Amino acid sequence: MIPTIPIFINAERVEVPAGIAIVDALHIWSEGMAADVEDGSQHVLDSRGLPVALDMTVYAGAIFRLIATRGPRDDPDDDVP
Repeated sequence: MIPTIPIFINAERVEVPAGIAIVDALHIWSEGMAADVEDGSQHVLDSRGLPVALDMTVYAGAIFRLIATRGPRDDPDDDVP
């Protein structure tokens, strides 16, 4: 039997098999959110807020957050008063 390790995705503890990639851990946690990451509408960040490669191997206690991908702005002057 493969041992499991705890990781955290969006502040939720998830038990996953040791040695799997973050993309596989996302599928265990939420198929829908994993699909969003795979289609590019969401990105995975580590505990420092840095982007994570989807093939990165998870480790015990790792913290990941998903954020929505921003599309290009239609008008760059929209934020200028």
